[in-house]
Amino acid sequence: MFDPLPAAAAEATISIVKKKRLVEHSKREGRYFLKRLEELKEEYDLIGDVRGKGLMIGVEIVNPTSGKPDPEVGVKLEMELLKKGLIVSFSSLTSVFRILPSLIIGRQEIDYAMQVLEDSLRKVKV
Repeated sequence: MFDPLPAAAAEATISIVKKKRLVEHSKREGRYFLKRLEELKEEYDLIGDVRGKGLMIGVEIVNPTSGKPDPEVGVKLEMELLKKGLIVSFSSLTSVFRILPSLIIGRQEIDYAMQVLEDSLRKVKV
């Protein structure tokens, strides 16, 4: 059965995604975000891996001594990020937190998120 209201909403959404070139924007800002995260990885041994495609990004949290995934430290980091207003999706099974920002995120918001993440990593590092 065809329902015209959801179809119209989907058509309007697709039109906006195309008009605003959100796919290209996502790729460009995702590369910038990944670059910034890679730089942070060089400084903090709690970050084991950074991976992603577009603006869907995963950051693996590891034990600095063993280099193995560390869910306990990951949960501490997630709580610290939440206190500062940065919401991430964390999987304690894999010690990876996901960054899934809005498709319209800009450099200023990415830079702010990176500062919050760095402050939180510094605090959790102990």
